[in-house]
Amino acid sequence: MLTKDFPYFLDHGFYINEKIDPLAAHLFNLEGEKWRNMRIKLTPTFSSGKMRNMFKTLLDCGCPMIDHVGNLCQKNQDLDIKEILACYTTDIIGSCAFGLECNSFRDPNAEFRSIIDYRTTNMVKRNDFIQLFLEMQEDAEFNNTPGLTLEQIAAQAFAFFQAGFETSSTAMTFCLHELAFNQHIQNKLRQEIKEALLKNNGELSYDAIMDMKYMNKVVNETLRKYPPVAMINRVCSLDYKIPNTNVVLKKGTKNDLTKKTKRNDQHLASYLLAKVLEFVSGLDLD
Repeated sequence: MLTKDFPYFLDHGFYINEKIDPLAAHLFNLEGEKWRNMRIKLTPTFSSGKMRNMFKTLLDCGCPMIDHVGNLCQKNQDLDIKEILACYTTDIIGSCAFGLECNSFRDPNAEFRSIIDYRTTNMVKRNDFIQLFLEMQEDAEFNNTPGLTLEQIAAQAFAFFQAGFETSSTAMTFCLHELAFNQHIQNKLRQEIKEALLKNNGELSYDAIMDMKYMNKVVNETLRKYPPVAMINRVCSLDYKIPNTNVVLKKGTKNDLTKKTKRNDQHLASYLLAKVLEFVSGLDLD
């Protein structure tokens, strides 16, 4: 419904005050024309080509995680996989969004403005979102069109961290949890990864990840069972008639839509069994 009839559900319905809290003025909170303009400016930054350029950053951030896990295994210590993945996603977002080197969040003196000023003055380029924002500014100046302010850039980078840190680490944690309890699925996925590495001379590339069909299914099933964001908030932009019903949602109505499936596989099986028994009980078996 939110996809096919998107024009009816544009706004999230969150109150923000850009003057008091400029970091709140990001894409997930903006509404109306401000949201539309920001969406147009940000859409090119999420193209497959941009993601491909950032893939090496993801690989580089994985090296400290592998070393950390290796050290814990050598010491025969327990692994807190949620904490490990949280550190991993923090390093990735710190590098991709804020232009910081991995583990640089330990530096309390790192400031967002100093990063922008330094990279602009010294013409430092990295494959991250800060670079994309700086290029957007250059294009805006060249075409004499409105660009993004420092506050707007900071707000979008903050949203990227807020949306990607906890959600990504949680999804990976649940995925590994399910793989641990379903050995046959884990074996099949490991085999796909091994074949992809063999095909790419032992290197993990962006194209190799995209070709992992079973990996995609495993991740999607994890997100279905354990959605990181359980609720979606939307406000009706126009009067909307729910298909196949007489219910009309008036313009301005706030809607809280759950993404959590109502039944897991066990409950679904019980439900179907009950329906079968209900049907059989109504038959004349004699």
